[in-house]
Amino acid sequence: MASWHASGTFEMFNIETPPNYRLDNPPLVQAFGQIRYATRASLATTEGIAPVQAQLDEIFPYLEPKTVQQFSLQIGPAGPVNAGGTTSQTWLFTDDSGWSASISADAATLMVGPTYKDFGEFSDRFRRLLDALKRGSGVTRSNRIGIRYVNVAETPMRDPSAWQTWFSPQITGWIGSNLLDHDTQLTTSITQSQLSAKALDNFANLPSDVKAIIRHGLIPAKTEIPGIAFQPASNSAFLLDIDLIVEGTQNFDTEYLTEQLTGLHDEIDRFFYWCLTEDGKRQFGFKELD
Repeated sequence: MASWHASGTFEMFNIETPPNYRLDNPPLVQAFGQIRYATRASLATTEGIAPVQAQLDEIFPYLEPKTVQQFSLQIGPAGPVNAGGTTSQTWLFTDDSGWSASISADAATLMVGPTYKDFGEFSDRFRRLLDALKRGSGVTRSNRIGIRYVNVAETPMRDPSAWQTWFSPQITGWIGSNLLDHDTQLTTSITQSQLSAKALDNFANLPSDVKAIIRHGLIPAKTEIPGIAFQPASNSAFLLDIDLIVEGTQNFDTEYLTEQLTGLHDEIDRFFYWCLTEDGKRQFGFKELD
């Protein structure tokens, strides 16, 4: 996996921009880029998705319909009551190299797992996904754009505390210190932080501040993360889950939205790099690129 970043567009973190680098053994299990938009009912039909499929056929040659069941609960004097549910149509586009895209009437998500190589390819596929929605379905307004990187660094059985040396003390916190007695076993500890920051001048007309949700900590073996398609770690692992978003309505401008995604990615990349120690860089196969 290689880093890739353009000129800064957001400054959520007071940390330096990392060099261009590659990780030969990255802990990334899934990366997402998502766009939400004003509902296009035609995208729930075969006829409506066909023009979008034609636009995406070069990068996503396979299409599979998915029906999603959604339930709602009402709270009454006797407790929760199932108030029924609805179904929604989602279309799953895939290729032969681990990439996929999910499209519904009001959202589209680009997804890739460990086959992720660099952000250049990710941003190009995201731009083509946006372009297909605009040209094939006439989407004109974005309601939300976001990008999320989920890292799960599995610890070796011979050294279950190795994660403490891979990530900086600022991110491991007290659970990475020698506070616990040698007979005390730490099984799970997850911290969640929510952030909000202004964009720089070249993105001053965004509909809202940039928001982030960062989850990190130790998870036990076999832990499954809802919505994440990966093989759960056989041993305990350190989770680093970084999600940045811009909410609010704006024009569905393919290039401008892709620039926003790039800016959000750059902040994730800066934060991830800051989290790594020298031991962590060695563990994940860090190589600086020219």
